[in-house]
Amino acid sequence: MRDKVAVYFHVSSPAQAADAVRRTGVKAVKAVRLDAGTDEENSAQGFDPSKHFDWTLTNHQIDAFAERVGAIRKAIGPDIGLGLECHGRYDTESAIQLARAVETYRPMWLEEPVPSDNPETMAKVRAATRVPIACGENLYTRYGFRPYLEQQAVSIIQPDMAKCGGLLETRKIASMAEVYHIPIAPHGVASLLGQMAYAHVCATVPNFMILEWMHYFDESVMRLTAAPEYSAGFLKVSDSPGIGVELKEDVVKELILPGYQL
Repeated sequence: MRDKVAVYFHVSSPAQAADAVRRTGVKAVKAVRLDAGTDEENSAQGFDPSKHFDWTLTNHQIDAFAERVGAIRKAIGPDIGLGLECHGRYDTESAIQLARAVETYRPMWLEEPVPSDNPETMAKVRAATRVPIACGENLYTRYGFRPYLEQQAVSIIQPDMAKCGGLLETRKIASMAEVYHIPIAPHGVASLLGQMAYAHVCATVPNFMILEWMHYFDESVMRLTAAPEYSAGFLKVSDSPGIGVELKEDVVKELILPGYQL
């Protein structure tokens, strides 16, 4: 279908988002630290640090979330895609209020606003907002994705190819989603080799949207292979043998943990 795939990078602040767009020409970013991260950060923002799901948000917390989204949108401008990571943390009504609070910033998607264990709940959130709803990194095989597709519970699916059943299973999931006119934006938390393999799958998918790219700013990881060919928001899919990249064994030996052997 294509010889290059669109990718997006992670950002955690307006300044980092603006810098990523300026330096790399990327067409989309995902804000990954909008909610709290560590237990200490949870506590500072008024959350129970021992509770990681089904958070009930206060008006102040919803407003603070929306303000952070607005600051990033202002930093990158109106034409850059902006994904919002929620980590499946909110209860249903909090997720709906949160989605409505950020509608004005026209995000690319709201990712896992509620846990991905109930397609009816996800569908309720989607029906209550104009913001596209995405999920999939915690769904497994075609059978796990099936109810989300049949019930039109999401706008975008995000299969994790290392978890959902592999490269071929992801391709089958993508074909199922194509029937419902739902694009895929695969979850890309993987090694550099894994992400390059993911890119090859994405190159074959008609309803592919964008691929998460984890390592572009991580120089230690990027040294493991010859640098993937990237330009202006797109990763070129190599036509070299295999997935098109080879590990540099000297760099692997340098980075390997004590006690392991290559």
